[in-house]
Amino acid sequence: KQEKCFVEKEGIKGWDNDPNHPHILDIKMRLNLRQYLVELQLWPELRKHPQRTENPEEANAFFIMYSPYYNHMGYPCEGVVGTKVWEDRLAKELRANKWYKRKGGRDH
Repeated sequence: KQEKCFVEKEGIKGWDNDPNHPHILDIKMRLNLRQYLVELQLWPELRKHPQRTENPEEANAFFIMYSPYYNHMGYPCEGVVGTKVWEDRLAKELRANKWYKRKGGRDH
């Protein structure tokens, strides 16, 4: 959700459907935000990777799509909470997650 809000607020909605992306991002995004381009491009690729599994027993690594900056820049937005609240919820969820506990988070 935070990723979507960030993209909409920065006016770069639909960038990934543009045949000239990532060049379009260089034009549309402010210079100080370009450091976050890696996350904008990496996350969708991870979601559609052919070795991705929904079964945690088959997983060798877990990716937590976490970006406090996206959350901060996307807030306020419907369904997005403040960064501190979000981080607290994430930490609580991870501490309770059996897959996180399995290796002490080393594969996350």
